[in-house]
Amino acid sequence: MFRGCVFRDVSVEGCDLSGATFDGGVFDEADFSEARLEDTVWLGVTAVKFLAVKAVATRARFERCSLIGADFSGASLSEASFKSTRLTGASFSKAKMRDTRFADCHLVAADLRGVSLHKQTLRHVDLSEANLSGADLRDAVLEGCRLRDARMVDARFTGADLRRCDLGVLTPLACGALRGAVISSAQAADLVRGLGLQVM
Repeated sequence: MFRGCVFRDVSVEGCDLSGATFDGGVFDEADFSEARLEDTVWLGVTAVKFLAVKAVATRARFERCSLIGADFSGASLSEASFKSTRLTGASFSKAKMRDTRFADCHLVAADLRGVSLHKQTLRHVDLSEANLSGADLRDAVLEGCRLRDARMVDARFTGADLRRCDLGVLTPLACGALRGAVISSAQAADLVRGLGLQVM
């Protein structure tokens, strides 16, 4: 176990840290790219610009962490979980995210281009201003999530349950991306008003 350690500007690129537990500590600009992080546990870790590009973090668990601007691009995050974690501006572009779980997380302005969250459940996740271009959210369930001002070019939401989401004011382009999603009657009325239409 690593408790309260400072990994600021340290590189462990490509190292095998499978099964390790990190309890607290500072990881600003630490480079864990291509490291083996399977079954690792991260508790209350603080990091700015943490790098985990192409890391293998299958079944990793992050709880109560602050990972501002973290870069998980191309990482394997299958069955990983993020709970009560701040991921503002983080990048998950092209990460493998099969059965990845997010609950009570901030993903404001995060880069989720091209990721697959197919049939997954996200609970109380703030995706405001996130880039979801090309993301696959078919049949996903978003409970208590925020999608205000999110970019959704070529995203797929067919069958996604968005009834308990804050969609904000959507542009016509964003409305097209939501084709096939399930929304409430109240949300539908908001969408119509956002398009400048009147329902008589």
